[in-house]
Amino acid sequence: HSNSRAVDHSTVRRSLPRSYSFEYWCESRDPSPRQQAALLAKHLSIKHRSDTQRSKHCEPHSAAMANDEPPAWEVEADDSPPAKEIILEACCDSRESVRNAVKGGASRVEICARASLHVGGLTPSPTLVRAALEESKDVVALVRVRSGDFVYTEEELRDMVAEVQTLRSVGCRGFALGCLGADGSIDEAATSTLIEAAGTNATICFHRASDEVLRRAKDLRAVDRVATALERLGCARILSSGGAATARGGRSTLWALQKACARRRIAVVVAGGVSEANAGLLVRDTGCTQLHAATALTNEVARAAPTSLFFATERVVCVGTDDGRLV
Repeated sequence: HSNSRAVDHSTVRRSLPRSYSFEYWCESRDPSPRQQAALLAKHLSIKHRSDTQRSKHCEPHSAAMANDEPPAWEVEADDSPPAKEIILEACCDSRESVRNAVKGGASRVEICARASLHVGGLTPSPTLVRAALEESKDVVALVRVRSGDFVYTEEELRDMVAEVQTLRSVGCRGFALGCLGADGSIDEAATSTLIEAAGTNATICFHRASDEVLRRAKDLRAVDRVATALERLGCARILSSGGAATARGGRSTLWALQKACARRRIAVVVAGGVSEANAGLLVRDTGCTQLHAATALTNEVARAAPTSLFFATERVVCVGTDDGRLV
């Protein structure tokens, strides 16, 4: 072993896992030929030296080696990325559903008007927003004056400005909003008017009006245009299914959207049929770490509490809870 020759780097590179950079290790630590051979032997699962040989030929370089602990160069560095922190946002339409969502692990709540989730949600009342703020630390109020498309008249825009100002007066600082033009693109002027009414310290999420833009897109360049518009508006998040009926069907677009928005420090919140069954798939395939699930609480469900309802493409699915966690 004292006459060990340097190990061929190409051989080592082929033998090591892809996550481990032998060249980086060598450049940063400058190992001897014997250390290089020890590293290669470890990854090839070959016993490089017997205990007798180790005591005969190798002097301990540290107290750890003297105690038969593996030397530093034989311990593979853990370069695996840290686990992603997943943020669950629950869309609720009552105080009871907010309470159950928080108990079930939701980090954020989007509050909508009562019994409006079947049309995509409408602007909640100040009383409901105040109640939601008492139950959750992070509340986002939906701003939508009516169901249907997101092309608003001047009168409707004035009504939404008044709604934003009213909700702000009861302490709300998070808003989900958005306006589109007749051509299906983001109406930055109208959206900016709502954002100004929300105040400089408000957190803005561009809601699922974005999906109408992405649905009409002919290529992925539209994704970059959406991200650029959101950056100009100062939005912190965008809620989207990638322009598809469900997030599962829009995974490829969501992946591109996440990449474009990440460069602009905008978070993508995945929405559309999100459930416990597909949450892991969506996080893996899109790279997004924020998920949005719609819930509602009815009298029938309340009698069987704790239980929540999840909407998946407007189909109601009962989901129970186990020790306060959604299952």
